[in-house]
Amino acid sequence: AAAAPDQGGMSPRSGGGGGTPDGKSQETPTVCLIGPTGSGKSSTGNSCFGCRGDGAVFEVDERSMASVTTNTVMVERNWRGVGARIRVVDSPGLGDSEGRDSEHIESLATVLKDDVKYVHAFLVVFNSQEPRLNCHLKEMLTVFKEMFGEGFLRYTMIVFTRWEHDKRAKKKRARSGVTEEQRAAMINEELQKLLGHNFACPCVFIDNAANVSDEVLEDLYDDEAEDVRKEFEDELEKIHDFMLRPPKPFMCQDVKAVALEKEVLKRKIMQLMQLVNEEALGRQLISAETGVIHKGWLRWKRRWIWAILRRQHLRLFTDEECLEQTGPREVDLTGCICSTGIEWQLIPRRFPAFTVYRPVNVQGAARSYFCHVFQVKSLEERRCWVLLVQEATQISESCHRIEKFHESLRVAPSRKEYERAIAIVVRETMVIPVEWVFQQGSNLVATGGRKPSLQQALKDLQRDRVRVDGVDFVCPSGDELGAHLCHRILEGAEWPQDEHAEVKAAVLARDVLLGCSRTQGGGDTFDAVRVLFGRNENLEVHCKPEATTDPILVRVLCRKTSESDVLCSIGGDTGVPQFQRDASAKALSSELVRAMDLNGEQQLCSTLVDTDSWVPDHQMVQCMRCGERFNPFLRRHHCRACGALVCYSCSRHFVPLSSANTPMSAEDLYEALDASQVRCERVCFLCYQRAVIRDLNARKERGQQAVVNEDELLSLKARSTSAAVLPDGVAAPDAAAAVAAAVAAGADPGLPHHVDGEGLPPRSFDSFVSEDPEDGADLVTAAMGEEQASSEQMEEAEPWPAISIEMASTYKIVAMGTSSLEEWYVLDCKYVRVVRWNGLADEGRVFISVRP
Repeated sequence: AAAAPDQGGMSPRSGGGGGTPDGKSQETPTVCLIGPTGSGKSSTGNSCFGCRGDGAVFEVDERSMASVTTNTVMVERNWRGVGARIRVVDSPGLGDSEGRDSEHIESLATVLKDDVKYVHAFLVVFNSQEPRLNCHLKEMLTVFKEMFGEGFLRYTMIVFTRWEHDKRAKKKRARSGVTEEQRAAMINEELQKLLGHNFACPCVFIDNAANVSDEVLEDLYDDEAEDVRKEFEDELEKIHDFMLRPPKPFMCQDVKAVALEKEVLKRKIMQLMQLVNEEALGRQLISAETGVIHKGWLRWKRRWIWAILRRQHLRLFTDEECLEQTGPREVDLTGCICSTGIEWQLIPRRFPAFTVYRPVNVQGAARSYFCHVFQVKSLEERRCWVLLVQEATQISESCHRIEKFHESLRVAPSRKEYERAIAIVVRETMVIPVEWVFQQGSNLVATGGRKPSLQQALKDLQRDRVRVDGVDFVCPSGDELGAHLCHRILEGAEWPQDEHAEVKAAVLARDVLLGCSRTQGGGDTFDAVRVLFGRNENLEVHCKPEATTDPILVRVLCRKTSESDVLCSIGGDTGVPQFQRDASAKALSSELVRAMDLNGEQQLCSTLVDTDSWVPDHQMVQCMRCGERFNPFLRRHHCRACGALVCYSCSRHFVPLSSANTPMSAEDLYEALDASQVRCERVCFLCYQRAVIRDLNARKERGQQAVVNEDELLSLKARSTSAAVLPDGVAAPDAAAAVAAAVAAGADPGLPHHVDGEGLPPRSFDSFVSEDPEDGADLVTAAMGEEQASSEQMEEAEPWPAISIEMASTYKIVAMGTSSLEEWYVLDCKYVRVVRWNGLADEGRVFISVRP
């Protein structure tokens, strides 16, 4: 209730001096105090009323770290105790010690709209010793702008508290270069950058410690007391004049109700992130091992083993759990040949077999020849394994250069040799897959072990800076950043008409928050740098990280705007290092390999070289491929495709050859082979590999064309389905339309999709929530509704945007000198990861550029 006019009135939440816009209180100047906890809002309100000590209107406790003001309070009294009547609205501080910011903002907005109704001045209060905008105040000002529009900024004044006016404080500020003009310009620049207005808000500088009796002030400042009092009163008078300046107050009745949606979302976003079961939402994410080309069972030396095929590597395990390696353990496929020929192996023919062997010494040290024969259960499996192993042996030209650079750097005996090795990559940008980094050393932390928990990721972000589509967040809280990400994701998806859209956006936002953790991204970057540059056997070389001020960049890649450009600049994932500008690496990307046509037998062909072009027998005493010397037991052979003089081991393969005068396509050549018009000729393994590469490239082209044709067919079916409208006005559901939407969303078209209810989990909305904290289940159930989900709602109806995460860092390559570290090179690094709702999910890639 309102007190008597001579005593003033106070009302928590609903103020006693509110009144109606056309009543007497319409003319009462009103000021609203907002700001962080501990900034001095309540003390400033007491100074406006001239209250001090036991007679203070607003409670103040300088000794406590907790929030003192817990409710929005409005008081009406006389200015400085003797002037005209004014109203002061004191709000709870932001950055509340008990985490109640969302409740406080909503409460303040409700009081302003329903009870205060108009405001003459908004005072944004800062502690001058901590003058920057923190994340809580940024969020509040942003919410106020959304609720009130940019107009409320015209009624905003910035108040710096704890700004002492004695001579000693002035001298101290002068020595440090801190002036009132400099501080006002700095805070206005931050506000303009945050809120987008183009004018400066006025600033005042007060010290509420001067709001004491004359005796206490003289005791504190001696001869300076009168000057301190005068400056204090002058600054307060600026606030009073600012309140009386506008011809009419700012009206709060027209607050937009939708402006509080972000606050409502913030309250439940963290629980959604932790409780939602994404599999129940129908997420078709190919996660973890994007570098894996194929998996399956192989028979090796009369026992079955589990094989995982990556580019350049074939790893063998006892079972599908991949806990214990067995057999050859790991086959390095660098320089290997794969074929169905097993004429030199005496093994039972019960199962179809294929051979993987290395014909030459590719490492430059001891002879590295090996041969492994694997068996499978069917001819179809063998064809699949042979084609994919042949693909896994291929590397781009840039990968070969990077591996050469890596080996040269590791064994460089001196700085001169080290610099000569590093010159290979000094003007290039290397793209290093994180999965490849972990394959290079057993002493590196496992990928799964470094993945942070959500709590750890949020803790990391509170010490960092994140920029989401141009909006900066300094030391953000998880709910603040998560709510903004959800809003941007929903906006990028063009606000899909799906009642689960908010939950799906929360899942995507959670993945982005995890990807923004420097525990993972920074650690992976450090490992990539250490593997490439820090393993020298002769020099004591160190990779020294430099402190970075660059923010973590997050971009929501809307498909109609920037997604294609960004994804193109990142490049396709091949599972091995490559240069960013290497065009040959595009043919080895995982997406092309997954879509490759595996049907039909291989059609290898080449061109017959004239015998006049053969290398004469007397010109070579050793094999032109492996370097083995010819002798009576090691005979000479000529490759019919290139004319090289090779040994038997290097020319085991036979392919049909067409005449150089009458070239034939592969199909025509194999028809002629069936008709006995041509025959298979001996070729060296290099010519065999060239024929294999031509066949693999043709299969990739057919696979891509099949994907394009399938997409066009599905789109046509979807359009024809949407044209057929049922009597009640609802388009008939169709499986092809659902698959087309999933393909458009980035899903792998070869994956099974939940269509027409097949294979769906239980359809209650509780099935979307993991059985975790009990109190969160009610929240998620309320967010998603109480009816059951239909299969059409479970499908991906709208294309969800991909989100890219970029994390920049700098390293210096230094060597231990006699007395200090000597800097050699600087490495500009960037960790990049792309998060999707459906499609491929990798561990990220590290871009490294070298400069002197």
